[in-house]
Amino acid sequence: MLPVADFAIITACIFGLYFGAKWIVAAAVGIARDFGLSDLVIGLTIVAIGTSTPEFAVTVSSALRQEIDIAIGNVIGSNMINVGFILGGVAFLGAVPVVQKLARRDGAVLIGSTILLVFFFFDGWFAWWEAGILLAILVFYISALIATQDVTRPLPPLVHTQLGDIPWFFIGSALVVACSNLFVASATNVAGYFGWTTWMVGVTIVALGTSLPEIMTSSIAVGNGRPGISVGNLIGSNLFNLLGVMGLAGVLSVGGGMTLSQILIESSWTLLLLMLTVLWMMRSDWEISKTEGAILFLLALASWIFNFSDQTLIGLF
Repeated sequence: MLPVADFAIITACIFGLYFGAKWIVAAAVGIARDFGLSDLVIGLTIVAIGTSTPEFAVTVSSALRQEIDIAIGNVIGSNMINVGFILGGVAFLGAVPVVQKLARRDGAVLIGSTILLVFFFFDGWFAWWEAGILLAILVFYISALIATQDVTRPLPPLVHTQLGDIPWFFIGSALVVACSNLFVASATNVAGYFGWTTWMVGVTIVALGTSLPEIMTSSIAVGNGRPGISVGNLIGSNLFNLLGVMGLAGVLSVGGGMTLSQILIESSWTLLLLMLTVLWMMRSDWEISKTEGAILFLLALASWIFNFSDQTLIGLF
């Protein structure tokens, strides 16, 4: 029988993850401004962390359940969606300007983090201490951003709140955690019904659902005539997915680490190729053109097609 109840739960959880992340971002931005952080730093850290909370909750929940393919597939799939479908789609609608400092500093950290992840994945075992290194890099990165924050070129604020910050932060967090557990359980049931692997579900359905805050943030930015703001949020979200989400999941994993399937190892190379492509586009004329946006979108789409048709990433994918 078609798992109608699971589809209903997945749909409800997607909305729950979106609203929970929205409340977390709004509250965190208010708190961050109380500490005098610039909008640029807030965009790259607080907002990026807030829009990545669904990935945090779902990935950690999956790791604790020993659903490794869903846990890591969610991170890799979300990052591909961020730069492929979302950034590529935004650029296709209109060329996206890129702040040079963002491309040189944060883009370089993103590439370095992805290379490190590929190195850690190479032997098929993601150890807890390797995950700890990723978390340490994230702490250093955030500390460096705050210490060297530049308010001369601020990004416009993404969210505003007139409500009390701290209560809504905890309400949003509780909603995200609850929805993430239900989301993973229902997605796993759907995978079993259709005969999909947990990897396919993680890299597509789960990744798309947890990327909803980034999708909505970018859509709002485009609607407000500020497509460039998508770059900072998406680059920041990808960094937190790689360093924070992957790092926390690895540290909390049962047995001191995660055993990786071949497709996870191959997909890390796919992600690296996509990140290198994005950085090259960002540094060419300091914008992502319509043509480049279309290329990013098609690369992400091709990756999805290969996942469903062969369940193996081959060649460039």
